Amino acid sequence: MRDAIEVLFYHEQRHSESCVAWGLEFILKVREKIGLDEYPLQSGIEPNTGIGSCSWGFGQKERDFISYKYNIILEEKEFEFQEFEDEMKIESQAGRFPIFPLPISVALNFYPAGFGEFTSHICVAVLQQNQLKYWTRQCGSRTILDIPVQLFYNFLRSRIKSDYRIHCLLHR
Repeated sequence: MRDAIEVLFYHEQRHSESCVAWGLEFILKVREKIGLDEYPLQSGIEPNTGIGSCSWGFGQKERDFISYKYNIILEEKEFEFQEFEDEMKIESQAGRFPIFPLPISVALNFYPAGFGEFTSHICVAVLQQNQLKYWTRQCGSRTILDIPVQLFYNFLRSRIKSDYRIHCLLHR
């Protein structure tokens, strides 16, 4: 396994809409399936799947491809915040650093009135000096951002979606 902080420092998000591909490549780099300077999922259309660099998701097609090509099992889960924290600590202590989408905007529905789909950005759960951190990078920036996930979670639950759960991608 490669050091997660080293990978975060060197691993770029190449396109403004390629954050899921960035997260999947992060997993591949930590697991030493690709080199630090390789960007197979952000480099255009992947020939075996037809998925473009900005079209990756957590779906079955993507999970099957990663499993087949890189021998990594991806597992999609949803958590309440405390469950999420507990699971992220266990995974990080084991050297597996899960990725998850953090909502950054939400669409408004006119009929019926309410909130619609979220636009999200991918984050990584990392154990740093025995403290759980949620980090990400943005396109065009070398800065690693420390995200206060619990604040976002509480806001989402209290103001936008009372049954919001954190969607996560684990890997084995």
